[in-house]
Amino acid sequence: MLLLVAFIALVAAPHLAEAQYTETLLYSFTGGTDGYYPSGPLVADAAGNFYGTTQYGGTGCTSTYTSGCGEVFELSPPSNGDALWTKTVLYSFTGGADGYMPLGGVILDAKGNLYGTTYAGGTASACVYLIAPFGCGVVFELSPPASGSGAWTETVLHTFQGLIVNDGAGPQTGLVFDSQGNLYGTTYYGGAVGCNFTYLGECGTVFELSPPSSGTGTWSEKVIYLTENNPVSSLVFDTAGNAYFVETDACYIVTQVPCGHAYKISPPPSGNGNWIGTNLHSFTNGADGGYPIANLIIDSEGNLYGTARNNALGNGVVYELSPPGSGSGSWTDTVLHSFYGLVDGANPVAPVIFDAAGNLYGTTMNGYNNYVGFGGSVYELSPPSSGTTWNETLLYEFCKNQTFPFCPDGAYPQAGVIFDAKGNIYGTTQGGGVLNCPTTNGFLGGCGVVFQLVTNKVAPAVTSWPTASTITYGQTLSASTLTGGTASVSGKFIWTAPAIIPQAGTPGESVTFIPTDTTTYTTVVGSVTVTVNQAAPTVTTWPTASALTLGQGLGSSYLTGGAASVPGRFTWTSPGIVPPAGTSSQSVSFTATDKLDYAVVTGPVSVTVVVPTLNLSATSLDFGLHLLGSASTVKNLTLTATGATVSGMFISLTGADYSFTSTCPLNLTAGNSCTLSVTFRPTINGTRAGSIKIPSNLPVSPQIVSLTGQGFDGSIIPIRPPRPPRSASSTSSTSTSANRVGSIAFRVEIHTNEGGHPNPKIECSSPVPWLRCRITPTPAASRDRSSTFIVRASVLDRDHLIEAKAAGSPEVRPDETQVLRVTWSANGEIRTFELPIPTVSASATRATD
Repeated sequence: MLLLVAFIALVAAPHLAEAQYTETLLYSFTGGTDGYYPSGPLVADAAGNFYGTTQYGGTGCTSTYTSGCGEVFELSPPSNGDALWTKTVLYSFTGGADGYMPLGGVILDAKGNLYGTTYAGGTASACVYLIAPFGCGVVFELSPPASGSGAWTETVLHTFQGLIVNDGAGPQTGLVFDSQGNLYGTTYYGGAVGCNFTYLGECGTVFELSPPSSGTGTWSEKVIYLTENNPVSSLVFDTAGNAYFVETDACYIVTQVPCGHAYKISPPPSGNGNWIGTNLHSFTNGADGGYPIANLIIDSEGNLYGTARNNALGNGVVYELSPPGSGSGSWTDTVLHSFYGLVDGANPVAPVIFDAAGNLYGTTMNGYNNYVGFGGSVYELSPPSSGTTWNETLLYEFCKNQTFPFCPDGAYPQAGVIFDAKGNIYGTTQGGGVLNCPTTNGFLGGCGVVFQLVTNKVAPAVTSWPTASTITYGQTLSASTLTGGTASVSGKFIWTAPAIIPQAGTPGESVTFIPTDTTTYTTVVGSVTVTVNQAAPTVTTWPTASALTLGQGLGSSYLTGGAASVPGRFTWTSPGIVPPAGTSSQSVSFTATDKLDYAVVTGPVSVTVVVPTLNLSATSLDFGLHLLGSASTVKNLTLTATGATVSGMFISLTGADYSFTSTCPLNLTAGNSCTLSVTFRPTINGTRAGSIKIPSNLPVSPQIVSLTGQGFDGSIIPIRPPRPPRSASSTSSTSTSANRVGSIAFRVEIHTNEGGHPNPKIECSSPVPWLRCRITPTPAASRDRSSTFIVRASVLDRDHLIEAKAAGSPEVRPDETQVLRVTWSANGEIRTFELPIPTVSASATRATD
């Protein structure tokens, strides 16, 4: 916070109680590369190390900033308890893209990373900001070295751009985490134009920074609220997710009423868009105070506590804002203490903090007993037994009985204080300490200090700490009951911070023992393990599942939509399950992004499984007789998918005399068709078999299409019995029939002797694979006659002669393997002989008509 000097009104004040605390200087800043003006609050880790920022100083700063660009430091306690504390500079800002002038301190995450803001710096060319030509400020992260020693690494999470994109500019305060790991903060400038502060016309913003979902990458910033009057505090959240902060109206520049506001902003009901703001109180700069710049704190009942720098006397107040009892209506402002300047301090610009007993502690920037306007104090406010005015105890006065500007114990505390487990108080002052700061800022009387106040009270012995009842994540510690516990004096055990929502597991949480006699004994702070069960998120809408094809596992079905009370994702509980055909209910799991605090919940989701069908235009293909080495006419087989996609069609063919080409994809979508074009090219005589195998995701797979054909080399073995002798006394009769089997031209001639059956009638048909001819004799008389038939069959220009006698021969088979079946009737009986003539294709070019 930039230095602000107050003038204290000389008025009478009531009697003030004083407690004896002893101050110990843990560190005095020396300016220059050591840094000076520690402006933000301290934060402590579990090992008792403190972390903070200085407004100026450090190394590596560009020449533009002659006073230095600021630093982040660590202060470590001595290992033996007696030596001096050790200060380590974790990072010095350069004033460029990494930032300039960290004002708001830092916060810690669970991994030991530090997060904070700088008032300026960043990308200057992108910034539209009237009084920060060197950039609008940044949000940064500092990560400790993986090895445990070495340099810390700075990462800029966001660079503010001001009005150029309605972004914020000039953050003066620190950050706060929500339970999801998002960062929230405020900027003094940027946002919209037209607020009451007409000096610049920029009204400020409230922003949110969300980490990348993958854990690495770029953080996403969005402005969630455009403020009206320039926010100067960090945010504090209640258990419902509402945030609270204060704005100034810049009333320190001009006399202005109202002079500051306390605001509440709430998330939008839809979950999207800007947050909704409510003005809880407008300060009048009168008895209720004015110019509030300190962060607010909230108790377990939702009451807010803060400080205002001014009031009607010019010295400031500590106030409480209480929500309406009915849940709606106006908040009530109550002044807990008005400062009087000479006696009890003046101008509180730092937030207050509760101890376990419900007392408030804070600092004033100015005022002490014998020097008007300088020094400052640390105070305690205790709730009254009756009434609304709290009782103030002055714990320590800076620069008391010193000659200004020599204030070796510190001066101008502008940040709040923190406690350790023993009840000791720690904080910083912006001035005082050693007198070797840069002369441009020497009026502060030193570069600032880190101090410790140790109480002179006796600490009681806690012989056993209480046990805590189990709670569920989302509940505050106040829901866990503490039972048991003993100490050396009478008193009670309470949760140190009952409003904390602990993470699931078995965390150790702070418990405070408050002695009944608080005048003689100090409070004692210890750790008690509390079991926090995971909460079950509420799924308001389960997702919908895309359809599957029979045989697919649940993992192939996409889940879309769905909503729950916390961020997370929906997945199939058992993605390897292959559901049956039709519609069935399957288990879906919702896993919260915050896996630590929320349990996995499951629920039913319907999924439809479609059975595909593959229709074939034929289940067999017969190619008939074909000459060896010649290709048949192509026969097409059409495949049509219905119902769903037919997948996995790795089509194969068996049979060396067959080949095929395909237009079929591996996966044939429903409603589409494809073609297999099959060719037969025989290599040897006789029947040649083959098949086409079509595997798929169908219930019955593979589908088989049989292939048949016959090879023919064109040379049927002739059967040539002797021709019958011809005599002068005999005559012959010849009958002829011509026909075609497939593309085989044939001619059948039957010769009979005169005494037999003249002019027999020949009828030939061609059922594959036999040529069948029926010969109907025409007997000359109704007597049994002996007939000799000479059958000549001409196939592919080759003659095949058969001679047979009908009389006494019921059936004549000259050759069992190659027969032309000739059937006739003699004396009412059927007589036959055969010669096989297989069919061949039209490509048999030797065929003749």
